Amino acid sequence: MQKRTSLIKTLHDLKTAHDAASDALGRIARTAVVSENGEAVSPMLEFLQDYQDALKEAKRQALHAQVILSDL
Repeated sequence: MQKRTSLIKTLHDLKTAHDAASDALGRIARTAVVSENGEAVSPMLEFLQDYQDALKEAKRQALHAQVILSDL
């Protein structure tokens, strides 16, 4: 039962990280659409770092879920 609870929490954390990555990618796309002549480069770099961080967390959570699933 404890492993199933850990799996559910890990999947929740994975979904949260995935949602954060999706949000950051959306901010990048919206900024790119409305910017002219590179004036939005600084915010896009920040959003890209947020995106990369969220992807790293999602990968970490996916690997954790894989470990839990292999033990079930």
